Amino acid sequence: MKYLYFFFSVIFLKTALFSSGEKVFLHTNLEPFNAGMFSVFTYVTGVLYEYESNDYAGIHVDFEERGCYYTPEYGPNWWEYYCRPICLGTSEGAETKRYSGYDYAMFTRFVERDLSREQVHSLIEKYIHIRDEILEKVDEFIQNYFNDSYVIGVHYRGTDKGDDSPILSYSEVCKHIREHICSNSLEGSKIFLATDESQFFDYMRREFGELVIAYSTQYSEDGSPLHQNSPNPFLHGEEALIDSLLLSRTDLLIRTSSNLSLWSTYFNPQLPVIQLSRRYDQ
Repeated sequence: MKYLYFFFSVIFLKTALFSSGEKVFLHTNLEPFNAGMFSVFTYVTGVLYEYESNDYAGIHVDFEERGCYYTPEYGPNWWEYYCRPICLGTSEGAETKRYSGYDYAMFTRFVERDLSREQVHSLIEKYIHIRDEILEKVDEFIQNYFNDSYVIGVHYRGTDKGDDSPILSYSEVCKHIREHICSNSLEGSKIFLATDESQFFDYMRREFGELVIAYSTQYSEDGSPLHQNSPNPFLHGEEALIDSLLLSRTDLLIRTSSNLSLWSTYFNPQLPVIQLSRRYDQ
């Protein structure tokens, strides 16, 4: 029933927008949205999919001093802290249609339900261009720590993730890693770890020692989600994006349910994946 609701919502929206014959310019903001980076990336990609599927006059992604990563000294639009601006076409002589966080579910469903990894990757290649200074940090880390090793990417999303998907025990995740290493004779492989829980990082270091490497410096100590409580929102956003990009450059990704590691599979649609958990609604 809920899918019928979204289907008819989209049909009504498109009919209302294009029935007058007037050109429409899309303006995308976050009001009143306060979600994490890759939930926002999914939402923006859904709007880009809508933009590309119809004859719009243009599009502007502008977060207008809103969102988890907004840091005044870096500017009003946190999208542009990490990516090049998305401002295409012109609003001159066009009706402006403002999409916001209220439209989030409709546009994320475009991505989650309708698009393959390859299709999302194509939209990324065309519209979502990560800033050079971030890509340089990714390349430098790979050169220093991946070298020519076989690297297993592991993403463990803890904190508040239990609200929408099962939380796996640390030992369960570790068992799957060991099984893959043993069955494929990959002893000595490096493990690139991305997690929001300091306790899981410590656990993995005890289990695998110096084979575990990580980029991020910010972890949750009390179970609260980092994207809503980080002492340095800009840095947390940068580290989250770099973690996702680094996971996309590993040889295999072992992941729990999370948009961060899902986006690693969009950055690299050929990436082999072992998925350990899914959202309850999947």
